[in-house]
Amino acid sequence: MSPWTKGAEACWKEFCEKARKQLTQGDIDPDEVLDDMRRHVETELNAQTLTVVTAEDLKKVLATLQLPESSPSVPDMEPVTEMIPLPQKEPAYQKLLSAFGGFYIITFGVLLPLVAAFFELGTRICADIFFNPLPMVWHVLLFLAIPAANLTCYIAVRQNEIKSARFLGYFNGFSIGVAVYYTLWFIPILPFSALATIFLGIGLCGLAPLLSLIACLLVRRRLRLMITEHNLPKVPLLWPGLSSGFGLLVLLLVPTALAIIGLNMAASPEPEIQAKGIRLLRNYSSKQYLLKRCYVDRGMEPFGLEITGTEHLSAEEIRGIYYKVTGQSFNTQRPQTSVFGRRSSRFDDWDFEQAGDIVGGQLRDLPMTSSQIDANLDANAAVGYLEWVMTFQNNHQWSNREARCQIQLPPGGVVSRLTLWIDGKECEAAFGGRSQTKNAYKSVVQRQRDPVLVTTKGPDQVLMQCFPVPANGGKMKVRVGISFPLDLLSKEQALLQLPYINERNFQIPETTQHQLWVEAGGKLTAKLNLTTEFMEEKNRYAIRGQLTNQQLETHQASIHLSRKPDIMKVWAQHTINDESFTVLQSLQNNKNKALIDKAVIVIDTSKSMQASIAEIGYAIQELKPDFDIEIMTADDMVQAFTFSEKIISGELFRKKHFKGGKDN
Repeated sequence: MSPWTKGAEACWKEFCEKARKQLTQGDIDPDEVLDDMRRHVETELNAQTLTVVTAEDLKKVLATLQLPESSPSVPDMEPVTEMIPLPQKEPAYQKLLSAFGGFYIITFGVLLPLVAAFFELGTRICADIFFNPLPMVWHVLLFLAIPAANLTCYIAVRQNEIKSARFLGYFNGFSIGVAVYYTLWFIPILPFSALATIFLGIGLCGLAPLLSLIACLLVRRRLRLMITEHNLPKVPLLWPGLSSGFGLLVLLLVPTALAIIGLNMAASPEPEIQAKGIRLLRNYSSKQYLLKRCYVDRGMEPFGLEITGTEHLSAEEIRGIYYKVTGQSFNTQRPQTSVFGRRSSRFDDWDFEQAGDIVGGQLRDLPMTSSQIDANLDANAAVGYLEWVMTFQNNHQWSNREARCQIQLPPGGVVSRLTLWIDGKECEAAFGGRSQTKNAYKSVVQRQRDPVLVTTKGPDQVLMQCFPVPANGGKMKVRVGISFPLDLLSKEQALLQLPYINERNFQIPETTQHQLWVEAGGKLTAKLNLTTEFMEEKNRYAIRGQLTNQQLETHQASIHLSRKPDIMKVWAQHTINDESFTVLQSLQNNKNKALIDKAVIVIDTSKSMQASIAEIGYAIQELKPDFDIEIMTADDMVQAFTFSEKIISGELFRKKHFKGGKDN
């Protein structure tokens, strides 16, 4: 037999009292009749296979019963049969669903969290002023669990859905955990939110976590009363749900916390601590957080952790650490700073390095729309000249942009020409000293004119910067001319290594490919599937095609040229300041014995070297030195090895050593 709730027992007792008053008026034994009715009621209830008999279930069965007719105690009195009205007692949890309680739950527990979440995603006002409460999609989904849980539990209580008590208890506890987490984070700005609510009306979004937490607790009280009415001990799975909601949000902070710890260790002056910090960042931390810190030098991301974190580290230091961790320059990509297609903060639009001496971070709205490389080569003279024409487009609505990039020239190459298109006309650049040209460039940038500047940036590297790329879809077109010697692999063959961009503050979309056109007097061959043809009218060979930026960066487009082996000297006429000079170049093959007792080979173990492991090992194996050789690896910690076949073929060249980037 199914157990009866306290409400059901009270309902039966009240029914018996009213029935007994009517049955005592005749000669019918009330106790016997009530016992029979009790057995009948229990039989009906058992047939329904109920787990617990509630007052509502009992009322439905009693409504089908009628009391038996009693013998009249007074002659000539007609027998009376009367239906006894059932008690209509309102459950305690229903009383709590007052007009104000329902209004508060729906308004501050459902509608306000929804409005606050989408208002923040649309405006990013909290992220701009204080901290970013919704940095990832996971944070958005967890915060939206608050209105979802409140609405679900509110409807369930009104409909007396006792069968889903376990789910309701867990869901309510989960929403309480999320609301507690966000309430704790928003405590420092509650005064500002209260003032903003009074004067501006938008501060309610800052008060949303606290107000929705109160709504969650009100819903929990209604759940508890409904559970008690059904004779159950407590709301099930409340604490597991609470710990799940709070714990998931805490777990989302763990990679960021590890990144902060790792950054401090990696910036330590102690080499061993530095190496441990790099390994921690490489294996366990949030790479997206590191990338974000390379772009935004702010001290409160995310949730104010930076107040006691890495605010003492400069952006340049963090960018160097990022390279050591990943093996990539930070400006090869942008951080994932948007949620559901919206920007993370207005600071993402700022260019902090404009007119500076470094490339800086990549701008989201500045793509390269076209690129063309035209080269003219003379393999016999082992020289070449190429022109690289680039077009940039600024998609920002109101801000002019500066396009900056660091170009890796062919070995021994120099920039010998620079052209800028202004109003559709080509304007040639003037050459001068670094300080002179830099000062001229800065003054022109301040006047919002059209300059382009190329300065040396280390061996075979130049920094190019041009401004302004006009806002709202405006374009800027530049041409860089490069003169360079060809690498001679032998008397019969020369090699062209194309220039590439190793740092940039603009994007190169997948749809933008580098158009290549190379001409030479001798036969040309290339590894990639480029088109090779012989132009009879010019008696020259040509290669043309398209290259992706990855192919250009990874030297997949190297071009081999055939040359006449008997040509060992070439000359050219050159004029400077109206004076003519003859430049004579001769090729010599000298073999001199090295006058050394010991040599040290240093191997870069950066991730980018993985593709060259086999070639490096083969080259070292081919050495037959008559002097001592020591091999050192530029790893997180420098390691030294004695030259031996075992070292070369074994542990030294396993791929596990080639991770991240190394400071050689």
